[in-house]
Amino acid sequence: MTLEPTGEQQDLRDTLRKFLADLAPGESPWAGLVELGLTEIPFASADGGADGTVKDAAVVVEELGRVLAGGPYLASIALAGSVLATASDRSALPALASGERVAALVSGVPAVRDGAVLRLDGAIDTVLGADTADVFVVVAGSAIAVVDAAAAEITPWDSLDLTRPLSRVRFAGVAAEVVGQARPVPATLALVAAEQLGSAQRCLDLAVEYARTREQFGRPIGSFQAIKHRLADLHVAVELARSAVLDAVGRPEDAVAAATARVLATRASTTAAEEAIQVHGGIGFTWEHELHRHFRRAVANAQLFTPVDDLLESVAAHRLAALP
Repeated sequence: MTLEPTGEQQDLRDTLRKFLADLAPGESPWAGLVELGLTEIPFASADGGADGTVKDAAVVVEELGRVLAGGPYLASIALAGSVLATASDRSALPALASGERVAALVSGVPAVRDGAVLRLDGAIDTVLGADTADVFVVVAGSAIAVVDAAAAEITPWDSLDLTRPLSRVRFAGVAAEVVGQARPVPATLALVAAEQLGSAQRCLDLAVEYARTREQFGRPIGSFQAIKHRLADLHVAVELARSAVLDAVGRPEDAVAAATARVLATRASTTAAEEAIQVHGGIGFTWEHELHRHFRRAVANAQLFTPVDDLLESVAAHRLAALP
C-alpha cells in the first residue's frame, strides 16, 4: 500500500486549497462542495456516489479542518454517510451523496426494537450537525435506523467550538425504520483524524511563519533555541499523525489503524494549537486571531465519540505506549 497521496489526490488538494482560501473560520462552503461533486466522493456509484475512496474523502476533510470550515460535511458525509453505507438498505444514501439532504449521526440513544422498527425514547446530549440535519442516522444497540429530524426535539448548545455547534437530540417514542445491522465503522475515526491533522498542520504553519518574521532583541524569535525545539517537536508530532492518518484511510476497515490515527491526531491537534499560541505570545490569545479557534476545535473534536470508539482508542494507546 502506498501512503503518499496520488497525483489526482494532490490535484484535488490544490483545487480545494484555492477554493477555500478566502473562507472565514466557521463559514460553510457546503453549496460549493456540492457543486464540485465532493459530497459524492466516498460512496459507490450504485448509491449515487463517485466510487471514490476514504483516502479521497480524507483529502477533503483535511482541507476543511485546515480552515476550520463550518457546515455539515463531516457530520453528514464522513460520519452519518459512512455508517449508512454499511447498511443493507441504503435507499436514503443517494440524497446524502447529492447534497439534497443533510444527515447527522446519533449513537447510543435508548431504543426498543419491534421487528423492522426501532422505538426511540431518550436523549443524546452532544450530536454534531443536528441543527442543520434533515435526517438522523441512528445507531442503537445492534441496529442502524433512519428517521426524519423533524421527529426529534433539537436543542443547540453554546459549545466550546464556536465554528461548529453541538446539539441535544431528544426522541419521545419515535418510530425509526431499521435499515441494517450496526457494526464498527473505523472510517469514521480515520476521517475525524484527517480533519484534526488539517488543523494541526495549519497551527504549525502559522507558528513557523510567525517565528520567522517576529523579531526580539534584534533577531527573529525562530533563531532562539527554545523556539526551535518547540517547533521541531511539533513538526515530529504532526508528521507522526500524518503517517498514521494516511495508513488508516488507506486501510479503512482496520479498527486499530483508525484508532491509532485518532489518538495521534488528537494529540497533534491539541499540542499544535497550544504550542502555536505560546509561540505567538500575546497576539495568540487575542479574540481576533484564529489560533484560539483551532484550540477550541481540537478540544471539542477530542470529545466526539462513543465508549465503543474510546475502547478502540484505548487499544491503540496501549500499543503506542509499548513501542520503544
